[in-house]
Amino acid sequence: MSKLPFITFKRGDTFKLDLTVTDKLNDTAVAAKVALDAANAAEPQVTLDISNAQAAYDAAIIVDITNWTIISHVRWRGKLVTTLSVVIANAATGILSINATSTQTKDWEPRDYACDIEFIPGIGAGTISSQTFLIKVEKDQSYV
Repeated sequence: MSKLPFITFKRGDTFKLDLTVTDKLNDTAVAAKVALDAANAAEPQVTLDISNAQAAYDAAIIVDITNWTIISHVRWRGKLVTTLSVVIANAATGILSINATSTQTKDWEPRDYACDIEFIPGIGAGTISSQTFLIKVEKDQSYV
């Protein structure tokens, strides 16, 4: 089993994780990636071709999260510690953050907490979960 990705965090600080939702496997993105790879491999390389191919790929992977429900929980040994707030900065381009205030995190014991993010695109669409990751909470001298 592979190790989970982790974020090191100091207890009592404000927790903020900025994210962008992307889909690199949709048909348009896959075709744009092929074109980008071809532009990068071309001899001689033409900067404008690479730039245009990169822009097309970047546009193809954007996910519009307008009207999505997004939930994130922090758990320790399966027990809910807190629900993180979700702030959508730009729904059309899939930009959001998950957050916890310093008041919430001051009570987090120094240990590894499991976290994931659940995305619900719409009614009846089902739930898409992110990979579980760990928040490795370190002791802060202010909260010894």
